[in-house]
Amino acid sequence: MIEERHRREVEPTLSMLREALLTEPASAEERYARERMAAMHELIDQATRLASSSFAACPPSGSRQLLRLGRATYGACSSSPSAPAFCSRPETDEERGHVLA
Repeated sequence: MIEERHRREVEPTLSMLREALLTEPASAEERYARERMAAMHELIDQATRLASSSFAACPPSGSRQLLRLGRATYGACSSSPSAPAFCSRPETDEERGHVLA
């Protein structure tokens, strides 16, 4: 199921992002959009590699444990006032001063 969904949804998305990243931005808005697409591509690529290396080698019980660990980690990060910066809520485009028309 995961492999089929990856083939049908993830691979085309990564291809589209790679293609879009090859074009040179002509304006500040396009540079900002390109930065966001690059970050999105990196995140999807890392998640895909993690899933294929971690989950593919695990029996179903191990996969469930990995998912629980991720959920517990996210819960601890998001609710703790002393959580590291990468756990905090990301700024919105407006908060960063990037307003796309």
